[in-house]
Amino acid sequence: MACVVPSLKRWFGAGPEPPQRGVRAALWRLLRVAGPLWLAASSMSCERKAPGPDECVAFAEAWMRARRPATPLEADNAFDELVRRCLTEPYDRELVSCVVGGQNQERCRVDYARRKEALREESAR
Repeated sequence: MACVVPSLKRWFGAGPEPPQRGVRAALWRLLRVAGPLWLAASSMSCERKAPGPDECVAFAEAWMRARRPATPLEADNAFDELVRRCLTEPYDRELVSCVVGGQNQERCRVDYARRKEALREESAR
C-alpha cells in the first residue's frame, strides 16, 4: 500500500481565495483544520515496519559478537548473509532489538520463530 501525500498547495494556499459564506466556506474551513491532521496521520501510517539497513547492520554485529567464525572470510560471509536475510525476509523489529539489546540470541530466535508461525497460522484462516 503506497502512501498518499496530497500536494501542499492544496492545503496551505497558493490557490484560489477561500469563499466567504455558505457551504463552500464551511467546507473550506474544515479542510484548513482537518488537512494538516490528515497529513500527520497519513505520514505516521507509512512508517516502515521492518528493520532498515542500519538496524540490520547493528543486528549482524551483535549476532557476530557472540558467534566467532574460524576465519575472517567466514566472518565476512556470515555477516553479509545476516544483513541480507534481515533485509529480505524481513526480520521483525522485536528480533533485532532483542539481539542488539544483548539478550540470549537463541531465545530471541525461538521467540521470532513463534511469532512468525503465529502470523502464518493467522493468515491461513
